[in-house]
Amino acid sequence: MDSAPRSLVLVDLEGILVDRAARTRAVVEAAGIYLESACCIRDGRRLALDHHAERLRDGAGLSDPWELTAALILYFLSALSPALRPPPARAQRLAQVRAAFKELNLRYGELLAHGERDMEPFIDSVRERGQGYAAVLAALKQDTIAGQILHASTLSPGPIDPGDHVGRLHQERFLGAELFKALHDQEPEHHAGPGLIDQEQPVAPPDELRELARSSQLALVAPRLDGELRHALGRLGLSEAIPVVVADLPVHRPARPGPPGADPWALERARALSDALHGVETPASRVFVLSERPSQMVAAAAAGFRPVGFTTTRSARRPLSEAGAQAVISRPTTLLRAIEAD
Repeated sequence: MDSAPRSLVLVDLEGILVDRAARTRAVVEAAGIYLESACCIRDGRRLALDHHAERLRDGAGLSDPWELTAALILYFLSALSPALRPPPARAQRLAQVRAAFKELNLRYGELLAHGERDMEPFIDSVRERGQGYAAVLAALKQDTIAGQILHASTLSPGPIDPGDHVGRLHQERFLGAELFKALHDQEPEHHAGPGLIDQEQPVAPPDELRELARSSQLALVAPRLDGELRHALGRLGLSEAIPVVVADLPVHRPARPGPPGADPWALERARALSDALHGVETPASRVFVLSERPSQMVAAAAAGFRPVGFTTTRSARRPLSEAGAQAVISRPTTLLRAIEAD
């Protein structure tokens, strides 16, 4: 049985272990493919840009990539005038969406101006109604065009429902054919090549995380599939340094009151798994939560853990502090020194 580690550090993935660029690119490409292949919009891939996805993700609290992709598609389709819309309907299959849009003969220029507008008024409207895809729908007053977006669920393991074409497009592009088949037990239909996941770049130096792991137990907690998280750790050479992984997904989260974005369930689960692995009981005061997401600062405080913000950009420091971060750092070694001095 291992000796008790001095502390436990629960680490987020994006913004700390890897950058966001590849995931953002997968969202943008999947949205563009949907606009072209499902909505029959010529040159639809030229509409959505990385900054559209980034602003929706950060401003509307869309951490789930399937929801973010669907919201990005909806953002553009909601700009269509009544004359350029199919009749209100709730599509169940891809063929229905194509049939509804094919006769309209849409071109990307008819939506281009919408993509060039300031997104802030829309983001403010979403925030007034909460976070996530439901808030986006509410901000658009339940726009009937949403019925043409085949988005039926949130990120989850196993086969993807035929009614969630958005999720399939995103996962195929992000994971690549081989990993998609392994995680979803389905053959890819739209992308047969490698995935963007293998283009993710490290943010914090892996050597510093290994150094941190020598004095503290580490666990990875992030809103991705278990297989995605383990794949990322393997690519970074951190599988041994971070042996505990928790997929913080709605499909796994037990129903309980409170804002879902600040639910500490996954953090509590990670501590329980880590303690079981090492045969110890880590007190809450020795559990640090390292994340670039303000919601994780709130979740950490709700669990009685110690929230520590992580960012390499000056503009992101204030939101983390306002969410309750006890400190905001840009290098894992800073946390290591603080733990050793505590």
